[in-house]
Amino acid sequence: TYDLDVAADIRLTIYSLTGQVTRVLVQGNQLPGRYSVVWDGRDESGWAVASGIYFYHLETSDRLKQTRRMLLLK
Repeated sequence: TYDLDVAADIRLTIYSLTGQVTRVLVQGNQLPGRYSVVWDGRDESGWAVASGIYFYHLETSDRLKQTRRMLLLK
C-alpha cells in the first residue's frame, strides 16, 4: 500500500536478493490517492518464484525512492 500526494509517474519493482528484476508490478502515471498492490509470487514470464526474501522498490517522478524487504512464503 502506498499514498501519492500529487500525480506522478511511478514504478514499483520486485527484486531478488541478487538484485535482478523479478517483476515490474506497476509502471505509469497515477493520480493522487491511496493504492494497494498484491504480488502473486510470479516473475515477468509468469513462472512461480521460490520462497525467500525479495525487495520491492517504489520510485516516483517527484523524487521519492523507497525500498523495503519482504518474505515470500508458499
